[in-house]
Amino acid sequence: MELSEFEHRVIDAMISGDPDEGVLRNQLCLATVTERNYTDVGVFAKLNAPVSAMRTKMTNRLIQTTPMVYLTHPKLPQGAQAMLLFHNALMSTLECLAFDEDWPEDESKFTVEPYGSLPTSDA
Repeated sequence: MELSEFEHRVIDAMISGDPDEGVLRNQLCLATVTERNYTDVGVFAKLNAPVSAMRTKMTNRLIQTTPMVYLTHPKLPQGAQAMLLFHNALMSTLECLAFDEDWPEDESKFTVEPYGSLPTSDA
């Protein structure tokens, strides 16, 4: 199945500025979703980029180099995060998790922020 508009928008934001951005955009254009699972707190999409897709320089990425973004939504006061996982130099999984609330049904209301933009405490 095709990536949802939300999934595409999140991955697009994650790969913007990545050292392998051109390769990742190639994979994004070719990727399909083989499985999408919603839980109470998020969504997990298993991705399939064909073996013919260009591959990143690193086969697998450490968590420190995994593309991530912060997600805001009117129904998530604490927000959410998304991360893109890789296997054999190809996109493999998009994980999106709410920090403290149930995952909202209307994904069109999400805004995507760079990961370093977590809200600060007023305390």
